[in-house]
Formats: sequence, structure tokens, C-alpha cells
Amino acid sequence: MLVEKNSTDALLYNMLGGCLASIGHTEMAITNYQKALELEPEYAIPKHMLNSLTENTSKEPPKQYVKNLFDDYAYRFNDALVNDLQYSLPFIIKELILKSNSEKSQYKNVIDLGCGTGLAGKDLRNISSNLIGVDISENMVSEAKKLGIYDTLVVGDIVEKLNASQDKFDLFVALDVLIYIGDAKSIFQAVQKSCKPDSLFVFSVEIQDGNGYALLKSSRYAHSDEYIMDQTNGLFDLVNSQNVRLRKEGENWIEGRVYIFRAEKLRRMKP
Repeated sequence: MLVEKNSTDALLYNMLGGCLASIGHTEMAITNYQKALELEPEYAIPKHMLNSLTENTSKEPPKQYVKNLFDDYAYRFNDALVNDLQYSLPFIIKELILKSNSEKSQYKNVIDLGCGTGLAGKDLRNISSNLIGVDISENMVSEAKKLGIYDTLVVGDIVEKLNASQDKFDLFVALDVLIYIGDAKSIFQAVQKSCKPDSLFVFSVEIQDGNGYALLKSSRYAHSDEYIMDQTNGLFDLVNSQNVRLRKEGENWIEGRVYIFRAEKLRRMKP
């Protein structure tokens, strides 16, 4: 009845698609997402969700999809991620960084890419002389500001902000960022551009076997180890990588990997 009264409302069809997808009615969800796109062809959310449900791996989701997702999620993000999904990576990342470079316990200029509400920033603050956070979601950045731990917080796209900046950083951290990026080439290049010699680049991925990357039905991306090593070749040297349990999804753990790379090639390329 509600649909009949609002048969030209793309938002309603998108919401129905989301509800149906969440309870496993994939075909009905696809039908509703398709209807939403018929009514509004550039509607970012159903476009991305339709890709994920039909196994059509796009290079990246629409930026508006990611922004909307986290703007809506910001105020319950910490509780949902930490308490419900048992997400612990932000709380162990400092230890992983210090173990990977035992000669250095303080970093002059650190950037937390996709900082969200600042979960990783709390520990990064202890090893940072200057700590910057960047996130595409204004609501996430507003929550991070409440912590009072970042020297600077920036709202915007990571690649665009790095490419536009003349600043150089000696530590980059990007936790659960690549799960919202398929083709990672642009972010790797943007980070390399902003590196000092010997900078560390630390990031996590949802891992998949084989090669390449894939858009999953969860609407997140998974990357293979082969793909990560291929895309970073010529830009960074691998310091360490290790498998981790990222978070729970239902009763199952999502398997991932943390990578730590060093920009040593910069030093060899530039006398």
C-alpha cells in the first residue's frame, strides 16, 4: 500500500531494497534497487548496492554512498563497531607500528586516513608530534573533534586532499579504508607523493584468495595479497604483514590482513 501511494519515490524503493537485502531476499532487493534507479538514475546508494548484489565489481563506490553511510552511522559507530562487532584493530595498531620500527617511538607528522570517530587516533596521539585526521564524513569528523586529540581534522576525500597538499608525513595509517575502495592504485600513489624518505604506510584490508579485488555482497571490497603487492611494487617496500580478525559479522569473523610498508625507494631514487 505504501509503495502504491508513493510509486515514484526512489528513496522508498531504496529503503525497501535495503530491508529485503538485510533479511536475505536478494532477488526482491535487486528488483527494488533497479526501480529506484529507474526513477533516479544517479542515485548513489542503490547503484552501489545493486553492483554488490549482482557481483558487478566496480572500481570504487560512489563517494556520496560512502559519505551518506558514515554520516548516518557516526553517532552509533563506536558502540556498534567495538561492542557489537568486536572491532579491535585501532587498539593494537600502535603496538604493531612500534614493533615494525623499534628504533623509532615518535613520529613528527602523522596522518590518520579515514579517521572516522578517532578510534585509532587515541593511541596514535601517543606516538605523534603532529596528528592529522581526514575523513569524507562530516559527522564522523565532528565526533572525532570531541576527543581533542587531533591537531587538525579535515573533511574530504583522502586522495584529493593528499594530492592537493604540499605536506609530507612520516606515518600514514588507513584502517578499514580499502574496504571502501576497489582499485587502490590512486590512494597508493597519493600516499607515496606525500611521503618522506623512510615513511611508514600502515593499512588493513579484507583479504581474499586468488588475485585482484572483489565487491562483496556486504557492499565492501576484499583484496588479494597478490593485488596489494602488485600495486605497491615500485612505490613501497614491505616491512611486515600479518593476518588479523577484523570484526564479527553475525557469528563469523571477517578475515583481514594488516600491511606495513616503508617508502625506502624514495631514498634510492632521489640522491
